[in-house]
Amino acid sequence: KHLFTHLLKIYLEYGDEEGAYNSSPFKVDRHFWQFFSRRKNLYTSETHPERCVVDFVAGMTDSYALESAREILFPQPLGFH
Repeated sequence: KHLFTHLLKIYLEYGDEEGAYNSSPFKVDRHFWQFFSRRKNLYTSETHPERCVVDFVAGMTDSYALESAREILFPQPLGFH
């Protein structure tokens, strides 16, 4: 739920602005841009922005989904890598 909500929020906020996705501290946001940019014509003509997010999340492996959720819910403290 949190992963879907996060990705929908950035999709609605960033739209098709590549720089916004690429400057995000979250790897999943950058990967979402790669997914979206390859299918932009399909999803910009789609009436429901949720469809793009659902398709991206559905294509994730379980381990990547969990890693991504952990990343957005528990970001690294500043100064740690």
